[in-house]
Amino acid sequence: MKVFCAGATLVVALSGCSSNGGGSTNGVVGAAGAGFTSQPGGGVANNGAGGTPTGAGGTAPQGTGDTPSAGGSITNPGSGGSITNPGAGGSITNPGSGGSITNPASGGSTTNPGGGGTTTDPGAGGTSPMGGAGGTAGGSGSAGTVTLVHCTQVGETSAHPVTDPCMDITDAAGGTLKLGPYGASMDVNVGKGFENPNPNDDATCPAFVGIFAGETLSNQLLDTGPQPCTESTPNSGNCLNYQLFTVYRPANWPSGPIPVITWGNGTCAQPEGYGALLRYFASYGFFVVAANSRETGSGAPIQKALDFVTAANKDMSSPYFGHLDMTKVGVAGHSQGGMGAANAANADSRIQYAILVSPYPSGSTTKPFLVQAADQDVNSWSAASLNAQVQAANKAAYLYYHNPAGAAGDGFKGHLVLMLSPERVAPAFTAWWQLLFQNDMTAKNMFVGSNCGLCGHSSDYDFGEKGL
Repeated sequence: MKVFCAGATLVVALSGCSSNGGGSTNGVVGAAGAGFTSQPGGGVANNGAGGTPTGAGGTAPQGTGDTPSAGGSITNPGSGGSITNPGAGGSITNPGSGGSITNPASGGSTTNPGGGGTTTDPGAGGTSPMGGAGGTAGGSGSAGTVTLVHCTQVGETSAHPVTDPCMDITDAAGGTLKLGPYGASMDVNVGKGFENPNPNDDATCPAFVGIFAGETLSNQLLDTGPQPCTESTPNSGNCLNYQLFTVYRPANWPSGPIPVITWGNGTCAQPEGYGALLRYFASYGFFVVAANSRETGSGAPIQKALDFVTAANKDMSSPYFGHLDMTKVGVAGHSQGGMGAANAANADSRIQYAILVSPYPSGSTTKPFLVQAADQDVNSWSAASLNAQVQAANKAAYLYYHNPAGAAGDGFKGHLVLMLSPERVAPAFTAWWQLLFQNDMTAKNMFVGSNCGLCGHSSDYDFGEKGL
């Protein structure tokens, strides 16, 4: 999988194009320095030798398929602009922050891309960027390939959430999970205008979390900052706003729209309690939106998260604009959130597939689902009960883990497998999404066949499937 620039990628439109002879100029109007807004008739195709299409404010035309002829040049595409396949001898001058140039032909040249800009595969004789600020990784621009760093949740607080672009992450229990090719970033307290009700559970949550005696995760779950949270600036890190949402997304966006997963927290939990797992999903090209609510059993907060990102995907001012494939939507949740995920799946036609983790007190859906539980779970799930649930479905699978990690005094530590040892579940959960959303054969081989990847590990976990 190839990683592309993280900003909005803008290329030149096939429709509404005009053809210019040598030396002519055709302006394309856009928003200066901020990416391109498509205009009727926008785009310039097949410029003759010497032609110089320029846009007002230095913005690049939008769309696909532009091919400047030999000698043609493009001047000053705006932030995030992209030019594809200029002809032999064509030149691209000063693309803005994050701009990218793909495959200039023999003799083509690209001069001074801005911070984060990239040039890919220049042809014979072509020249690469001449020292744009920031180079090809970690540039100062608003787009470009983002440099990934090691992240740790050890010591994470509501005042200092982990919002860095992560290549791996150490969870609160001290285990490190290597992430996928796109890396992952977190955006906290987003979705203003789509608020959920405040669950008002601060008085009861300390006692509930105390059921899981001695776990290192407990303090993190209870640290949500001053409440009621009045912070309205995303990622500012003063508190967790229970009414808003947390997003886990690829740090470097894939080339096209990606599937969406909406998440439900367990009782009195917050999204970062599952931060390693949710970043893992994101790093393989999935967009995860989690309601910050700690009472999600109705499924309503989980559905409200979908309302938010559906609107954001259409909003040109949103960083998620155009990145989401709302025809591919899954739901997942843990404990009360597992029941909420099932309720949301049953109620919402947008949701196609589900992962239900130790759903409490119950949870079932007619949508294809993966259900997971473990020894020492709070509601006494067993491999046999999970298998019965799967066999009653048309298309489903289960995982039941043995020997759960956790504090010695925690009699319910099996309920927290995905939180205390996310590395045990993350690959299988992600393969579930890859199988159903992408028809990935490697993922299918994990679930299907007598020699499947999840088969034959009974000392670690029991597995079964139906209809896959």
